[in-house]
Amino acid sequence: MDPIEINPNVANFVRSLRDIGYTFEVAVADIIDNSISAGANDIKIYAIQHPEPFFCIL
Repeated sequence: MDPIEINPNVANFVRSLRDIGYTFEVAVADIIDNSISAGANDIKIYAIQHPEPFFCIL
């Protein structure tokens, strides 16, 4: 039998994560923690609110 590719519905996945308490803050903490575990030396976080909200982790 040949494998079948199934594309996930990202919107449903994000909603399910939010429903179990996976908040924006937890996601950011996860990214930072994973970066440190992977040996990152520098982690830069940028956030602005105007003219539109913008958040970036480098």
